[in-house]
Amino acid sequence: MQIGDRLKEAREAKQLSLDNIQETTKIQKRYLTAIEQGNFDVLPGTFYARAFIKEYALAVDLDPKQLLDEHKDEIPSANEETEQYTRFQHSRSSRDSRSLEIFSLIPKIIVILLIIGIFFVFWFLYQKAFVDGDSEPANEESNDVIIHKPADNGEDLDDEHDENKSSENNEDDEDENTADEAIEFDVKEEGSGNVPESTIDVLNASEDVILSLETKERSWLAVINEDGEELFSGEFASADSPMDIDISDEKSVHLNIGNTSQLKININDETLEYPLETDDYVHQKIWLHIKE
Repeated sequence: MQIGDRLKEAREAKQLSLDNIQETTKIQKRYLTAIEQGNFDVLPGTFYARAFIKEYALAVDLDPKQLLDEHKDEIPSANEETEQYTRFQHSRSSRDSRSLEIFSLIPKIIVILLIIGIFFVFWFLYQKAFVDGDSEPANEESNDVIIHKPADNGEDLDDEHDENKSSENNEDDEDENTADEAIEFDVKEEGSGNVPESTIDVLNASEDVILSLETKERSWLAVINEDGEELFSGEFASADSPMDIDISDEKSVHLNIGNTSQLKININDETLEYPLETDDYVHQKIWLHIKE
């Protein structure tokens, strides 16, 4: 008997419908149907296949560990998902290489602009010297003497103090405005397909960047940095919420979320809105690119 048949048999023995199992496990009905039919390709991935089967087994009073061990040959291995992630990494590396080629042109452009600027400065000075040379000399025979009374030193000091004070106030205002800039999110690409993968730029990031995750119910979550290191991977329950992850040293972070309707994402106390509706796309993947 296949693993899907055993789960279905246990469910029917308890006189439970798929709707009852969906309400208990929070797993979509179409995924439950796919498990009973042995159609694991419909599920989001290998990790979710095992997690969904485990929740299903608990709902119908079966031992999930024993069930998974007895039917381990039926459940797809993690190799396929690993290869897919590797191909994505290679594709992203190619895009990064093209970006580096573009950035390598910037110094050349700056040098050209600098040369043009120097040329115009010399041209301006030459024109000014030419005009001054053609001007009429001052009348040296004039007997008129103009006496300029020097300004009071006290007044000069006061004016200079006021100017310095005004300059300091302007600098303080600029520092306060810079400090008050809040985290902003710029959606660069909305994902598509059964498991959409979106790209979001995190703007105005400070030196300390904290990713805070909250959930009211059980969720499945994986947080991976750009080097492929797992910052968190596994089941995420309300007892573990909130969970803070320091991503200050990361340039990019990949989120793989299996229950978006229950998982709230904050970065430095600013809430990140999902690019796509959570009711339509329970399973979403998001790339976060951290930018200052």
